[in-house]
Amino acid sequence: MSFRNPVVGGGDTLVRQAIQSEGFTLDPESNVSGWRIERDGSAYFTGVTVGNLNYFIDENGDAAFNDVTVNGTLAVGGETLEEILAQRPRGVVANAWLSGNSAETSGTTEMGVFELHCELEDGRTYRLATSNIIVNGTVTGDVFRVALRENGSSSPTTTSNLLAISSAHIFDLADTPQANIDFVFHCDSSQPKSTYNLHPGTYRVLVSLQRRAGSGTAHFGGSVASPATLYLEDLGPLRPNTIVLNSGGGGTNPVEQFVKTYNATWSRAWNGDGSVHSTNGELVQGTYGGDNHRSWIGFNYSQIQSDLSGATVDKVELYLYYDHWYSFDGGTAVIGYHSSTATSAPPYDGNLDDVDELRVPGWGRNVGKWVNITSAGNFTADGWRTGAHTGIVLGPGPSSSTEYYGKARGNTEPNEPRLRITYTR
Repeated sequence: MSFRNPVVGGGDTLVRQAIQSEGFTLDPESNVSGWRIERDGSAYFTGVTVGNLNYFIDENGDAAFNDVTVNGTLAVGGETLEEILAQRPRGVVANAWLSGNSAETSGTTEMGVFELHCELEDGRTYRLATSNIIVNGTVTGDVFRVALRENGSSSPTTTSNLLAISSAHIFDLADTPQANIDFVFHCDSSQPKSTYNLHPGTYRVLVSLQRRAGSGTAHFGGSVASPATLYLEDLGPLRPNTIVLNSGGGGTNPVEQFVKTYNATWSRAWNGDGSVHSTNGELVQGTYGGDNHRSWIGFNYSQIQSDLSGATVDKVELYLYYDHWYSFDGGTAVIGYHSSTATSAPPYDGNLDDVDELRVPGWGRNVGKWVNITSAGNFTADGWRTGAHTGIVLGPGPSSSTEYYGKARGNTEPNEPRLRITYTR
């Protein structure tokens, strides 16, 4: 402790290295006890409420603000805002338009008119569509074709891959015949590239015009008020094929996709010597005080297997909320599975668990996350249908490093563990 001119009523300042309550501790097991304010401005408190009429943050974590700027990751319910938005359509992501008349066709030769440049992302569904394109012809009875062609990131030509077509018939020169294209396709790199399934990357899409019957010429009639337009719309993530073949006499039941969430039904944590640390409470993993802890989480496995009977499991996600790590900077979750058929917290049986199948580093304190465990390590999507997986294991730590020592919320606690299974049947 140091002082500098502590003159009462003067302009000098009393300076200390720190000020703290009696018995203050930052013990990694018991967290903060008491309070402390450092000379550099950092501080430690057990519970704090701050605010005024415009904002507040209380010791329970509830808060209200007028405006918020987030420079890092914003998460809601264990999912980042980016992940939430990825499940929704993004609307028009590229468009191109011709606001004047195009050149006229020459005989039956297909003529390129204008291009759309765009980027496709894997795992999305897209729609390529045109406005009602006016085709002005010179001879009654002629038929013209409007086509979309692509050549990847290279310049497309009138012989490039054909995506979609539309026809315009010149019934009366006084009319304004129109062509319209509305083409839906997938972007799925796991499937072969085809007309209806493109791969991710840059694309240049050509709009072309060609006379298919007759003797006259034609052009796109465009204006600033009514341009010939081609646009790319993002319709959202890929969905399963739910086709039902029906010849008019009835068909098979439709394929549907389901997303179901299951809360934990029990949990138990063990110390390194096998004694019970907690039941239906905090879940401990990793080494502290010479004990390498592990925890089990149980779910209603019979209900899960019933729901998945005859289904294809598409995705399995696990929600965990860690409220404590040895380090204030966070730690690494160690996740495995067990096959116990107990309906309440059982004694530990090392023959029923498979540990350390997935490590998730950089998990912060008081952070909940959804983790994709569909095929992590020895996890299998079908394991939840067959009963090979009935619950989750946290820990033990793969080493004595305190990086792996942490506590997650257990059954009956706020933000308890959950499974979210996506399946089709």
